[in-house]
Amino acid sequence: MSNDFFDPNEQLNRLKNVENSVGQQHFNHNNATETDVKLLVNEKISPAKFKPHPFLVNTYEANSLTIKAVRKDLFAAGSELFADLEVKHECSCGKLLDLQFWKLCPYCGKLF
Repeated sequence: MSNDFFDPNEQLNRLKNVENSVGQQHFNHNNATETDVKLLVNEKISPAKFKPHPFLVNTYEANSLTIKAVRKDLFAAGSELFADLEVKHECSCGKLLDLQFWKLCPYCGKLF
């Protein structure tokens, strides 16, 4: 797999060219907004899971390996677009992952 997939600029270019089932642009990048999300360590959270913080806005809890593994330059554009950009990968630990979200396995820590 090309390393271009992990380049945020390349991802943005891919998003600009994705069309829906009727040939219309799937993602309106002209109205894009940037959102900062804070991640706090909570080792009680299962791997690859995020739990909204009970009172801090735009803040989620996750275990330390999950925080280390998650890509920090994600594009959030709705679940349909995530499905269009899906890149499945089975880690050697047996977990099936979507590479658009992870830079290493959130279960075992192995690099892809």
